[in-house]
Amino acid sequence: MLKTQSVQAIVDQVCAIFDESVANLRSALTAYLRDGELPDPKDRAAGRFAYPELRIDYHPTAPRPANPPVRAFARLNEPGCYASSIARPDLFRDYLAVQLQH
Repeated sequence: MLKTQSVQAIVDQVCAIFDESVANLRSALTAYLRDGELPDPKDRAAGRFAYPELRIDYHPTAPRPANPPVRAFARLNEPGCYASSIARPDLFRDYLAVQLQH
């Protein structure tokens, strides 16, 4: 269960981060093509051009079910931190929402 944000708010945030990263990259590329200006390495280190990363900390408090789900999607087998970078979240909005609802 999500504690602080709705699924839709999380997907919206992932899309906004992606859009901002693309805008940053376009701006840096334009500056390079126009003036030969290289991007500041600090911007790259700060993740200004990176895909958003979706992290899920999964630490269940209930005992593991005797018959875990057999589906291949929306299943976390072990407690831990799961992470994935998300490219083009606007194309996968519905899919991401379904996965996070589980």
